[in-house]
Amino acid sequence: MFFKQNVQKETIQNLLTENKRFKRENQRLRESLNELQEYKEEYHKLILRLDELKASYQKKLEDFGCLKNQYKKELDRLLKQHR
Repeated sequence: MFFKQNVQKETIQNLLTENKRFKRENQRLRESLNELQEYKEEYHKLILRLDELKASYQKKLEDFGCLKNQYKKELDRLLKQHR
């Protein structure tokens, strides 16, 4: 009987110890998950910002192309006049 009680106490103690370890591990994993979620949100914000910059850059390239064509036409006109 004494041996059985001792085994039960030891088993309960082992289970409590494991339970505490699992709780600590669970908390650590939750913190890591929260960090990952924050990184994910920041990553999505950066992607959106990059898309905005890309659109702005493409618009500026188009504007530059138009300006280049205007200057080329004006140069051609001036060269024809000069001849």
